[in-house]
Amino acid sequence: MTVKNLSFEEQLKLFQSRGMIVSNDDIKRNKLSNINYYRLKEFAAPLSTVKTIDGEKVRRYDGVKFSEIVIRYYQDKNLRIHLFHAIEKIEVSLKTQLSAVLGEKYGAFGYLRFSSWCNREEYCRHYLELKNSEFKRRLKQKLHRSNYEDLRNQKNLNSEKLPTIWLAIDVLSFGDLISLLDLMSIKNLNSIADHYKCSHGELLSWLKCLHFIRNCCAHNSNVIDVKLKTTPKVREEWKEYLYHRNGRIFSNRIAITLLIIRNLIKEINPSYRFDEIAKSLGSLAFEKDERANLLGFNNMSAIRANFPRKYYKKRSKTATKPPN
Repeated sequence: MTVKNLSFEEQLKLFQSRGMIVSNDDIKRNKLSNINYYRLKEFAAPLSTVKTIDGEKVRRYDGVKFSEIVIRYYQDKNLRIHLFHAIEKIEVSLKTQLSAVLGEKYGAFGYLRFSSWCNREEYCRHYLELKNSEFKRRLKQKLHRSNYEDLRNQKNLNSEKLPTIWLAIDVLSFGDLISLLDLMSIKNLNSIADHYKCSHGELLSWLKCLHFIRNCCAHNSNVIDVKLKTTPKVREEWKEYLYHRNGRIFSNRIAITLLIIRNLIKEINPSYRFDEIAKSLGSLAFEKDERANLLGFNNMSAIRANFPRKYYKKRSKTATKPPN
């Protein structure tokens, strides 16, 4: 089969030929000259249907406005930026809690002896020794790349030239933190989970979800249409807010991530403002329950309940126009 090159105008007409509503303004501005066709097609997919025509499966966009697809693209971008900021706040708090627990209980360099603070009932000695060696090796690599002045001060280093827990914690990635928490004894893990008013099982489950979403944000992946392969732990009180159909709760959409973030940040900074996240949700939902369902929320009321009116503003008519 020969693949034909299509001009930006022809790409727009292709969307139009498959049922998408394209206005004169859309034709004049033609966002396809700056946004890849397949990128917009990805954001249009949740609003489309697949039909079989003459034995061939064709994706149809009947009744879907091209301007809404452009808005979905831009609001996904906005949401990624603000999700990244919120997750970073959780990461900084987690680093502080982890270093405080390990530093207080095991001293400045006790974190380097995994056998003293890890879960010895769950992991055998040989496995912990292996993980301990791997951690030291990765830590040395990270230290070599760091320009942090205090990491060069011999007073802050042990005989292996490794820093105190309070210095080491800042060079660790989010993934490194989760790996350490995974190895931690239940008692130590509970000490950290208590700070966020959740169980250790919830904390680990939620952080793994946030780690995945953080990576999506960092690599410019579509987050508004994400479907998690591993569903994080869902609190009973969240179920009324999550989209459900025929007795099934759809807890693998971005809504569950937003509920996790809201719950954790509430314990970090109760005054944290979710204005920008709320604006993005309002733009994406278009005041329609079925659009809220695509995000994983049960309806518009579920969005407003978790992102109150002081944050959430109803979309104005001018907001239906895609940003420049």
